[in-house]
Amino acid sequence: STKPVEESKMAEIRFASVHTYDSERLVARELAESLPEESKIICNLYLPHEPHPLESDIIVISKYEMTVIEVKDWLGPLHFEENFVKRGSARHDSYRSSTQLRASILFSRIKEKIQYRHIDLPGRSEIVTQSVIIIARNRPDLSGDYNDSKQVRVALLKDGVSMVSRGFAGPVQQPLLTAQEIEKLADALYEPNEPVHRSRVGRYELLERLALPPDEEWLGERG
Repeated sequence: STKPVEESKMAEIRFASVHTYDSERLVARELAESLPEESKIICNLYLPHEPHPLESDIIVISKYEMTVIEVKDWLGPLHFEENFVKRGSARHDSYRSSTQLRASILFSRIKEKIQYRHIDLPGRSEIVTQSVIIIARNRPDLSGDYNDSKQVRVALLKDGVSMVSRGFAGPVQQPLLTAQEIEKLADALYEPNEPVHRSRVGRYELLERLALPPDEEWLGERG
């Protein structure tokens, strides 16, 4: 007799907002299939920041670290130079600075929650936090400093998912996070999100639905 095929378990995806782009769902799904099953993926989480909360496309909590992911649906070829990305003669913000800012806010917020025992993580004082920009395609040609480890790295879909799933080349959390700790971190981030989300959507939903200017159409689904 043949043994039944066991279904592979996927990491949990939590949607903190009803407004999620197809490109973000694609990246989240690819991550869920690649990450260890105890990992948590939170889409469209709002982080506290003045004057307005900042939305993170995807936050991954794995045994290695927390990762803030900015998802782009850009068309190539793309040339990266520090905080800018160019396609032909068009130049646009690369979102590296804003992605790094979100990672810094997340790191500080979790560190504070641990310090004041809002999250019970005995023996922990902080959680390693990384950031990456993932282009939700596998085809665009990338050039320039997109893979510079001194900046927020930019990766195509397959490479970006692999990078997050195996842990970054830099320092990872030691000792590795347990499934219970990952659950506590995810709950601490996800639960306060709803009132912030309702407030922000009420004020900004219309602006976010406006079409891109003609000179930014090459950016794809979103800019």
